[in-house]
Amino acid sequence: MRCAQDIQIDIHNDAKDIGLSELIASLIKDNCNQNTKKYKIFSNLKGDVQIIAKDADISIILSFNKGKLTIYNGYGKSLDFAIKADSDKIIGLSRIKLFWSYPLLFNKEGIGIIKDMIAKDIEIKGILKRIIFGINLLRIISIY
Repeated sequence: MRCAQDIQIDIHNDAKDIGLSELIASLIKDNCNQNTKKYKIFSNLKGDVQIIAKDADISIILSFNKGKLTIYNGYGKSLDFAIKADSDKIIGLSRIKLFWSYPLLFNKEGIGIIKDMIAKDIEIKGILKRIIFGINLLRIISIY
């Protein structure tokens, strides 16, 4: 059986100078190393998401392919599924608590995220089309 240390995360050359790339890669790798459920989710995740940090004027694309993640520079691109927010709000998504492995939205952190979405401080484009993918993405980036 494969273990979490076997996960493959590659940062494409065009995204190596973007600090958010390394931060997201480390977060996902650490979470999968510490939690076998997150590792299993990562191993089955397939799809792409664009993450846009408005304040830093950067964009990355996370391309998941069943146990492999490649991170690309997403500047000038537009995907069907995208998360757009300031850097601190993007990192804040990792603090969403889980209940039975699902994002808990009715606590302090969850309500804060909902308020940010209503105020358009966090924008998630295409979430209704990709709800399962979105939930699984939150599950693997959550530190809980």
